[in-house]
Order: sequence, then structure tokens, then C-alpha cells
Amino acid sequence: MRITIKPSDKWIIIGSDGLWDSVGDQDAASACGKEESSEVISRNLLKMAMQKGSTDNITILVIKL
Repeated sequence: MRITIKPSDKWIIIGSDGLWDSVGDQDAASACGKEESSEVISRNLLKMAMQKGSTDNITILVIKL
């Protein structure tokens, strides 16, 4: 799969199925809305996945563009 990064894009979120099985794209994008650090966003996404009941391993990488 190839995705074109646009000038308006600010973050790339790479996550394992432990994240994506419980957190939707829109929820993940909303977690980036406050322009916090990559580490803070990763921790927030981890908490969100766990609160939504993820039982799989969770790996998250957030890259600021």
C-alpha cells in the first residue's frame, strides 16, 4: 500500500493490531489534535486501547512530520 503524505498531515501513527482492533482511525487522529509530543500521544493511545478492552499486545509509534 502506498499513501501520499500531504502538507497538511502532521503525524504518522504506526500501531499493532492491539491498538487498531480497539481504537478507530478517527479516535487516533483526535488523540493527535492537541499538538502534544509523540510520547504523550503514544501514551494516550495506549490508555485508550486498554480502556476499550484490548487484550492483545500493543505497540505504538507516533512520528511528528
